Amino acid sequence: MMHRLRNAILIGCVAVTALRCVPAPTVPSDSAVFAAEADAVWVLCEGLWRSNDSQLWHVGTQRVTGDVVSMANLGERLGDTASDIVRNGDTLLIAVNGSRCIDAVDARTGQRLARIRLDGAKEPYRLALVNDSTLYCTNLNDDSMTEIDARSLRVRIAHIPAGPAPEGVDATAQIVAVANSGLGDLRRSEVDAGTVYIYRRSDMLRMHVITGLPNVSSVRIDEARRLLWVSYRHFPSQPDSLGGVVAYDLSTFAERVRRRFSAPRAIEIDPVNGEVIVLHADGIDAVTLTSQRRIATHRSGGDAVWYGMGLHPSDGTIWIGDAKSYLTPGDVVVLDRDGHEVRRLRVGRNPTAFVFPTD
Repeated sequence: MMHRLRNAILIGCVAVTALRCVPAPTVPSDSAVFAAEADAVWVLCEGLWRSNDSQLWHVGTQRVTGDVVSMANLGERLGDTASDIVRNGDTLLIAVNGSRCIDAVDARTGQRLARIRLDGAKEPYRLALVNDSTLYCTNLNDDSMTEIDARSLRVRIAHIPAGPAPEGVDATAQIVAVANSGLGDLRRSEVDAGTVYIYRRSDMLRMHVITGLPNVSSVRIDEARRLLWVSYRHFPSQPDSLGGVVAYDLSTFAERVRRRFSAPRAIEIDPVNGEVIVLHADGIDAVTLTSQRRIATHRSGGDAVWYGMGLHPSDGTIWIGDAKSYLTPGDVVVLDRDGHEVRRLRVGRNPTAFVFPTD
């Protein structure tokens, strides 16, 4: 929500120097038949808030294809505003909050398989796929989660109470963790703003609350090392304060380590070595319980805002969505683990999330 609010209040025109795109995007036609490459990366472009211009991009080794949903489904659009994406086998599941639905798209053809509509005013925000049959989404605007059958593509539990403004969500076979941000300053005084709820998956009863996390945004579970990683951003009204990432023991929820960063935007866990890759306002760091190292230094702002991030599981490359001015087409920047740029390509507005071949 904070990203979308920022998009909504930005005004003015920004001159942008065109960057070389490699390879050039495919130009859609009415008769186009889309077929995905098996090793392609899918890039979700949020678009401008409430502008109905979200797009799904296919980035393969042979070609880059823009706005696949419009190409493969004549006369249709992805919707307004897409905020997260996961993959379940050959199905891409996309949260489209302004359209109040989760879209199911065939990852081989780009065809829309279903549109799962949520009840009332629910706007899905973040997604967590537990297994091939269970998907959770947070509904930022009505303080709830929804459980969806990922096979039948139907709502299983429409309303699971959460805290104020639930954002990030992650889950295992035993628990579900949800970050209740409180929308920064907007709802910070409400009960349980700045907390993480831990639910028991068997009956979705709340079993624990982690406190002391102002404007908490992301949660990631590292089952192999029995750790829960959480990021928080602090408050916009305190511009000189730092957010950070915190690791908790997954069994006792005792704090193991806390590291401070300016406005963390995303966290991803490397399953091989347990490093947590942190995208923040000053660049990208890799942290563990005992170490911290800078991968890339980049001060987000102006015409170069590193907005979203994904970690390629095969080669370890870091995929960054550069929103630039928020109002113009963005870039995908691919870095190796030493921070060297290995690829850059132009995509749609506000690239925010990624799905990789082995996800």
